[in-house]
Amino acid sequence: MVLGDGMIPQVVDSVRDLGAIMDNRLRFDIHINQIVTRAHRLANLIHKCFTSRDSSTLMRAFFSYIRPLLEYASGVWSPYSVGQVTKIEAVLQNVSCVVVFNTLNG
Repeated sequence: MVLGDGMIPQVVDSVRDLGAIMDNRLRFDIHINQIVTRAHRLANLIHKCFTSRDSSTLMRAFFSYIRPLLEYASGVWSPYSVGQVTKIEAVLQNVSCVVVFNTLNG
């Protein structure tokens, strides 16, 4: 297939469009893996850097920094397999465990 000006389109494994990564099978596994990794790193960074162990402060940080990362364009890449949902829920479980642990030991 040749385009109008003689250029031949490339075949790529994945493409990023408006921040969401889609592979050549029209799946969002790469995107979900990336955002889950980034969310885990950010949750650990918040846990290490925040001096306050107040549960409301940690929850506010979660709602401000981590949740938007997990929810951005979720209408497009909506997880449909059990594995994808489990990965995303693992981030939420990690954050809630940190908040509960800090509240009890604070």
